[in-house]
Amino acid sequence: MTSLTRDRDYATFVEDERSLLQRCAFLLVGQREAADELVRATLADLYARWRRVRDPRLVALRLLHTTDLGTLPDSSPRARFELVDARTRQEAVDPLVTLLGSLSARQRLVVVLEWVARLPSVEIAAVLDSSVTTVGDVSRDARAALVRGAPELADDAVLALRLDQAVPPDVRSVRRYDDLTQGRRLVRQRWARRSVAAAAALVLLVLVVTQLRPTAQVPASAPVAPAPTSTVTVTPSPTAACDRTQVVCQAALVRAWRATVYEVVADYLDPEGAYFNASSYYARDETEGLWSTKRGALGMEVFRVGEGATQVSVQIATDRSYAPRCGEATGNACTSIRFMDGNRFVLSDGLDTVDGLEGQYRPDGREVITVIAENVGRGPALTIDRAQLVRLLQDERLRLPEL
Repeated sequence: MTSLTRDRDYATFVEDERSLLQRCAFLLVGQREAADELVRATLADLYARWRRVRDPRLVALRLLHTTDLGTLPDSSPRARFELVDARTRQEAVDPLVTLLGSLSARQRLVVVLEWVARLPSVEIAAVLDSSVTTVGDVSRDARAALVRGAPELADDAVLALRLDQAVPPDVRSVRRYDDLTQGRRLVRQRWARRSVAAAAALVLLVLVVTQLRPTAQVPASAPVAPAPTSTVTVTPSPTAACDRTQVVCQAALVRAWRATVYEVVADYLDPEGAYFNASSYYARDETEGLWSTKRGALGMEVFRVGEGATQVSVQIATDRSYAPRCGEATGNACTSIRFMDGNRFVLSDGLDTVDGLEGQYRPDGREVITVIAENVGRGPALTIDRAQLVRLLQDERLRLPEL
């Protein structure tokens, strides 16, 4: 993934999720300034990890709990952020924030994740690096403590409303920060530290080697595996006429494109909405220079967070030279098939998602649509057949955004 693509995807994520992170941070720490610094440190740390992150929303929420405030390049090193005791605050806050301050750090985090971020138990467990059973126990204890302090909070609707009202308007609104610059500075800072550490290690190695016999061999370093690609939940956003040479405009267009592709996949493969709940946040197969040369491809994945094995990958290329070879992803043989209506499809010989299903279609003789449905993990699989794949490929919404 190119630096430009990463920056655009990160900027899109910040635009979509910063308000949620601000609300969560405030309810966790109870102070505007502390919450603001925590969110900035979290987003800087997230940018540094971006290439390795599969679900940035979950990772960001986890970082709210674990981020070192010294992460910011302009900060002095400090201990990991601790939740502020409400009894020591000078700032006037909603009584519910004070009540949250009486809970343990873990209880407060579970309440915020469940009722503000609206995460299911399995995702809260992932954030806490804990089990679903433990999350349930912590949630029950936290709720009981809240109800003891305010009996009306036994009503789910009242609890959700009160948590929403407890966040001041200035915290709720998304203020403009240069999170991208902070993230870039953090990456440069970490690379500098690694370079110094590597130089020191090299000097030490030389000193050790000079003390060894001439025949001594220094073992070669093991190759480093490439970092996995990142994916996240898509939040649809409307597009408007904008300057396509600008990164912000490109991000808006790609975000709307992702939302459309997700909708098409769900319409044909999961019409009841019972399986898919997430998609990749960045276009894994976005070609460098796509927006400037008008040649290349966009791609994304639709999957289920939690217990779900089936993943659907969609790529649309400007022409065949940027499309993958059919069968390359699943190892299946592919056949070109012409239907009675004159349409020609290239389909793999896989019969289900266990084998891996692949299909390609050129609706206008130029753009090439590639769809791959396969099981890539554990958990229940979605039943998909080749007929569904063919119908999906023919949907007129599957086109590249206007470049």
